[in-house]
Formats: sequence, C-alpha cells, structure tokens
Amino acid sequence: MPICVLDTESTGPAGLMRASIIEIGAVVLTHEGEELGSFSCFVKPAYPVGSWCFHAMQANQIDATLLHSAPTPDVVWSVLLDWLSLHKPVRQVLAFNSPFDKAIMAKAFPDSVLLPWGPCLMREASSLLSGTRASIKLATAAKQFGLPVDESSAHRALYDARLAGKVYQKIMQRQALY
Repeated sequence: MPICVLDTESTGPAGLMRASIIEIGAVVLTHEGEELGSFSCFVKPAYPVGSWCFHAMQANQIDATLLHSAPTPDVVWSVLLDWLSLHKPVRQVLAFNSPFDKAIMAKAFPDSVLLPWGPCLMREASSLLSGTRASIKLATAAKQFGLPVDESSAHRALYDARLAGKVYQKIMQRQALY
C-alpha cells in the first residue's frame, strides 16, 4: 500500500491565533519509494498577510500576492481528498514535523485529524542519527543521510514533501538493518 508524505507552509506556528496554512504539498510513494503522484496548492489564508508574519513569509519564500487568488481551505481540502482517493488505499500520511503539520492543517481542515497519520519523521530521523528524539531540521537530516539539498527550494511545500519522502526511505533502509 502506498504512503503519502506531505508538508505545509504557513504564516506562523499553529498556536498563533492568526497563523494560517498557505501552501500544501504532498507525494504518494510506493513502499520502494517510487513517486506515484504529487499535489501542490496555495491556500488562501484565513487572516490577511501583514507585517506580523514577515519572518514566516520570508522563510517560505511565498509572496503574499500569490495568495490573493488562491482557493479557500474548504476547496483545497476537497481537492486534496479527491487526489488522495486516486491512490487508495493510502496506508499512512507522514510529515517530517508532523506535530506542526497536523496542527496547522487541523486549523484549516478540521477533518484532517481523521487521516491515517503515521509517526513523526523528524523524531524517527533524530533517533537514528543521534540516538535522541530531539528536533532536527529537514535539511540537516537529509544531509546527514547523504541526500542532496537544494537550499533555494527548501521551505516550499512540494519540495519539502519530496525531500521528507527521501528521508523516509533512508529511515526505512536503516531500520531494516537492525
């Protein structure tokens, strides 16, 4: 059964009242890591983008003008579910920093809590790489697994979802050795 690896970009941390998801990217992979499909979409933020989210917007390299014509969260959720249904059954939905992605998605897509969420890839990678379950950045984990990282594409949802999928494959390979 395939898995889905996704990533989100937002205007800030989910705990911030005005924080909104602004981009989602996802890939569906076979057990062997072959990409079966990809999904990428901007999402109209629930709150106007302003100086309060300058650092988040700078990090994810998304210009606020790209969001003016973005679809609303309810439309994006419907399209995402339709896309996922093309790959049924998806065994698990994974994210590198799943606590963050799950929380920001739940704000925009309340039914996202019903997805078959798997383990946090950040915690799994950190455990394998350092023996702890501490926070680690996606790019750092990827580099430590010997994966190339395009820093100019980092913090864009589809790129990060694909990179997290490659990290997932490295985790699976390492775990198979034990």
